[in-house]
Amino acid sequence: MSGSMSIFFLFATLEPHIRPWNLAPLEIGLIFVLDGFAYAVSAPIWGRLCDRCLPERAATTMGALTVTVAFLLLGPSPILPIKNSLPLCICALVIHGIGFGAEMVATFSGAKKDAVEAGLPDDLATYGLVSGLWNSSVALGGFIGPSIAGVMFDTIGFGWGTFIIALLHLFVAIVTISLSCYYRYYPDQDFSERSTLFQQSARSESTDSTYDSGCNSTRVSREDTAIGTVD
Repeated sequence: MSGSMSIFFLFATLEPHIRPWNLAPLEIGLIFVLDGFAYAVSAPIWGRLCDRCLPERAATTMGALTVTVAFLLLGPSPILPIKNSLPLCICALVIHGIGFGAEMVATFSGAKKDAVEAGLPDDLATYGLVSGLWNSSVALGGFIGPSIAGVMFDTIGFGWGTFIIALLHLFVAIVTISLSCYYRYYPDQDFSERSTLFQQSARSESTDSTYDSGCNSTRVSREDTAIGTVD
């Protein structure tokens, strides 16, 4: 959700931020494309790294910290002694696209793996559930991001607004690191408990389904017998 908030925050406020440079419409479009281009190039690389050697939580942390740096530079943040400039804005957008790719890819892949480790079956139903929850969080971020972007831009300015978004991603990185440390020192403790509950639930549903099928078969058999007797 924080990742989608960041990108939709930029959609709402980036054009007013770069307006003082009097850029041509084509140049403004190219600036907006930079973020998406960096995301499109980096996302497959992040996915490959997550499949081979990089844990999803580590990739999420790296992505959140990268987005934090990007927003501190994009403002630029009032706490940094940096003057606003077009090259700085371009570099910050490229950095944001790279970090945004890590957040989006790693969170979806990690959610799928965690769901399977928690006891859910490794099938399309689980993938659909994870995908639905993930897309819902993205949509929620897409709603919150532009909603608060305009308010912050008008009240506290672009620099402080980007600083708040940077703090949000820093918080995400801290929470992810904390969870990683917890699961490292207490491996599979939480997952094992949830796995038992999922297995009991699945066994109960299977028993109920078998019972219902048996009842339906018995009912059909009785009806056939009654029809045969009448005939």
